[in-house]
Amino acid sequence: MNVPGPVQILPSKSGVPTLKIGQFLWHSGYDPVKEARLWASSLNLEKPYVLLVGEGLGYLKSALEELHPDKVLFTLAVHGQEDGVQTWGPQSPRTLEQFFLGFLTGKSASAFQTVVWPPAKNILPEWVKSVLQTWSGLLLEQEANSATFRGMGRKWIANALARAWKNPPVGVLEPTDSPVLLLASGPSAERCLTADLGNIFSVVALASSLKALQVRNLSADLFAMTDGGYWANRLLPEGKIPCIAPLGSVASNTECPWLAFTQGFHYETFILGADIVPSIPSRGTVAYSAITYLAHFFRGPIGIAGLDLVDTSGRPHLRPHPLDEWFWDDRLNTAESRFTGNNTLRSSQKIAQGSFQSSAHRLYARGLSEIAHPKLYRIEAGPVPLGNMAPLSLSEWTELCQNTPKTRVRITWRNLDLRSGALAWKHKIESSLRRQDPEESALAEVLRHLCTDSWENFQQKRWEKKGVAEAYRLLEKEFLLKWNQLWAKYTDS
Repeated sequence: MNVPGPVQILPSKSGVPTLKIGQFLWHSGYDPVKEARLWASSLNLEKPYVLLVGEGLGYLKSALEELHPDKVLFTLAVHGQEDGVQTWGPQSPRTLEQFFLGFLTGKSASAFQTVVWPPAKNILPEWVKSVLQTWSGLLLEQEANSATFRGMGRKWIANALARAWKNPPVGVLEPTDSPVLLLASGPSAERCLTADLGNIFSVVALASSLKALQVRNLSADLFAMTDGGYWANRLLPEGKIPCIAPLGSVASNTECPWLAFTQGFHYETFILGADIVPSIPSRGTVAYSAITYLAHFFRGPIGIAGLDLVDTSGRPHLRPHPLDEWFWDDRLNTAESRFTGNNTLRSSQKIAQGSFQSSAHRLYARGLSEIAHPKLYRIEAGPVPLGNMAPLSLSEWTELCQNTPKTRVRITWRNLDLRSGALAWKHKIESSLRRQDPEESALAEVLRHLCTDSWENFQQKRWEKKGVAEAYRLLEKEFLLKWNQLWAKYTDS
């Protein structure tokens, strides 16, 4: 936080301290307490959770708590130490993102309201802007995660149990300096599908790009897939190409050789074991997972083709795409299906001008921009810039790869006892349930996977400190029904 001068605590005319930053008063020089109360009384707070940006000496927090006692308050202060899980100060050992995630996880993003102390906008405008950007990005991600858990949580657990009971070998790539090209499914990837594809670099394809390779008589060394949904089976290849996938992906339940990674879930750690495979947090797009996975093992150049986010030609995907007929008759009610028809070109042009059309695009771009690797390149790049990836033409990429000889992708296969891991996880969950300990992290995770709405309702009641017992009773009842059904259907346990 860059402040415009020294921070001073001075007496006000009323006798209580006031705060001065540089040449500017943060609180009133006459009566900071009265000023805070007047401001707090002017606010129309409609949501159960309130994020206060710009606390100084505690007057704002006190006024809000006094005048709005039914609200749960989280505070960002510009002065002083951290005051617990609901307050962050400039001396806090946690980053802003860590602070936000500490209370945001598990709650509905729509339940939060943000208020900014007016002097903060004038005295520290860049800090306020940075705070709000971080906060809005996490709210966006939280809303997307809630929707994903609601739609896919049960399927992820089902896929994980089915995979654990098959108990296949788990592959881990051997580190290499060889160059690799990731083929994403944006339309610009077509410019890279030449007859010599893969001659001087390895090729890893997203599952949605495999059909485009197949019809051109091209192949990939590996493919990546994170989808756990029912439609995802249509993306799978005909042959047994090794697949990079998390435990909850539908691909993990196929006969394809499996290169695992985790997405930070407890059930993955129990089933696969700790530190055996890379841990890659979900960022809403398989491209992020695949690039981050490759960055763990490929020290040489990593090129990404078809990472457009959108294309000005009006085509949402590389062609042919396994779900083509679903996009065009709109049987899938998804963001992808809405990028078809006449609306596609208009929205594409907006995004090409730097105005992201949807929250999904903003979320994807944010995650992709976080990937760190010294040799990350975007080949035949689309119109949306991603600052951490240097754009190269196909010819420039080819020339770069000629300086780094290609070596064969090598995989080490490990036999793990996935069944025992799954049973250990089951024992952990049911023990926590018997203790009625829904805040235990492994239990909290699976409650959210299987009962998203009930879990979020329970979390809200817990913060509000009312109706908690009844909310938990309903949550537990719903969970036990779904939990027992899954174990009966996908295992012999």
